Formats: sequence, structure tokens, C-alpha cells
Amino acid sequence: MEQLEEQLLSKILTLQKERQAANSDRSQQQHDIEKELNSLQSRVAELEHGSPGYSPPDAFKVTIPVQNNYMYARMKKSLPELYAFTICMWLKSKALAGLGTPFSYSVPSQANEIVLLEWGTNPLELLINDKVAQLPLSLKDKAWHHICVAWT
Repeated sequence: MEQLEEQLLSKILTLQKERQAANSDRSQQQHDIEKELNSLQSRVAELEHGSPGYSPPDAFKVTIPVQNNYMYARMKKSLPELYAFTICMWLKSKALAGLGTPFSYSVPSQANEIVLLEWGTNPLELLINDKVAQLPLSLKDKAWHHICVAWT
């Protein structure tokens, strides 16, 4: 009986040590996860507000400022006149009627040179020089859609 008690006590001590080690490992993992999350949050904030002292290379023709609640690209250099283009993007629309402009290109003489527009319950529309072409697409299903529009 004494031998059985010693074995049980030994086993209990072993299990307690294993539990302490597991708790210590869990605590270290939690600490590592929190540290990584803080680092990611800091990086996201930096990306949202722009990195101080960072200036994109002049070779880039487009910059995308991120200090706003929507994304837009600003041309840094002039482009030659467009005779054709293709743009591809992923879109996720709401199920309700709404207004959105997933893509817009303007020039000094024309605010809406090329616009991809979704409004009301209408299908997607492509405006080129204020001429409207309704596209055979309706995206009111809350799903992601990969869309490419080519114009020649």
C-alpha cells in the first residue's frame, strides 16, 4: 500500500510539473502572439497614415494615397493619349441598391473620361467620354467577382 501511495504521489508531482510547464509555454505563446499583433497593428497604422520620410521613387507613374477613407490613384506623370485599355479588379457589392465608382479616369478637359459605375438597381455601366454602355453584369449578391473591362 505504501508503495502504491509513493507511486501516486510521484505521478501527481510529475503531472503538476507538466501542467506548470504547459502553462508556462501557453503564457509564452500568448505573449508572443500579443507582441506580433501589436507589431501588425503598428504596421497597419503606418500604412494607413503613410510612413514619415517615405517618398515613392519617381519612376512610378501612379501613387495611391492612403490618408483617406477611400482609395484613389493619382498620376505623377502624364500618360500618352489612351486608344485602348484593360483594367481588372475584384469587386464585392452590397445586395441593396447603391452608388459606387470602382474605377474612374479623368483628364483636365473631361472629369469622367472613363468611369465604371454601379448605381441604383442598374447593371454595371461603363462611361467613356460621357457615352454610356450598360454591361451585362449585376453584382448584387454580396459575393466577390473578378471583373476585367477592355476597351479598344
